[in-house]
Amino acid sequence: MLGSPYHVTPIDLSDIGNLPLKEVLPDPATWLPAYLQFGRPLLTMPKGPELFVTILFGLGSLATLCYGIYLIKKSKSLWPLWLMLGGILCTFYEFFDSQTLHFMYPQVGDWTALVVWGFSIPVFLVLIYPFYVTFLVLFNFHQMEMGKLTVKRLWLIYAISFVGAMCFEPLAIHNGLWYYYGPNQPFAPMDFPIIWWFANPAMIILVGPIVHFIWNKVLNRRFGWVMIPMVPFFLFALHNSIALPLTFTINSTLSLLATNLGQLGAIALSFGTVAVGALFTDKYRVKDKEEVKVAVNASNSQMG
Repeated sequence: MLGSPYHVTPIDLSDIGNLPLKEVLPDPATWLPAYLQFGRPLLTMPKGPELFVTILFGLGSLATLCYGIYLIKKSKSLWPLWLMLGGILCTFYEFFDSQTLHFMYPQVGDWTALVVWGFSIPVFLVLIYPFYVTFLVLFNFHQMEMGKLTVKRLWLIYAISFVGAMCFEPLAIHNGLWYYYGPNQPFAPMDFPIIWWFANPAMIILVGPIVHFIWNKVLNRRFGWVMIPMVPFFLFALHNSIALPLTFTINSTLSLLATNLGQLGAIALSFGTVAVGALFTDKYRVKDKEEVKVAVNASNSQMG
């Protein structure tokens, strides 16, 4: 992230064994080893932008809740409730993801919602997951239920999500709401590594279809409450699988060549995951009107 207003001078890892603990490990409460902690900056949360996004994501979460209630009434089933509860649990993934992939939220003066492993999560982030993640999970699950999630439509949803990620995150980074740190961050226009343009939409749009397949085909539309842990589980599995090349390189070397190759590998995995996912959704969506009718009746009778 060279050139970023958040760039800090990294610790010389060649001498890490001789450094005092307080220099190597800024936060003794953290669960991570010292070599993953170099250069983690400590910044103050900007109040104006924090207030704006808290209100924005709060309204987005409220809109998602209204959408979920609408789907409950329309389907006469509880599956939207289970998905929304699972979407909220996805928030806890942020602790792991942010540490291993080297991005942070300002830790001083923020409106803290949660603190885990000595790492605070602001209120606005807790509102992001019920909005940004849960809405797409609900929407694509419903598209599978209605038989509308074709190959073409999934790619269209991916393209729209890609543009949304590419446009929004640089604004948040520029206003100091979060940042990617460390001298070995890969190519990052506007301080936003390009892997996340591709990887974040790829993992989010496929959670709903996978959960729908398990509920519809494996569980025979029973035990709907199992969706609650399934949503964060598959979010974690997809995101970590796609990001694995970068996760490995950014935590093992300072070489920009290596981390950029890791980024390219992760982008390739993003496209591959969406391509396979599109074939998967097209095969296992509810396909004809009679099957849709049977699916809706089953949901009505079993209430999730």
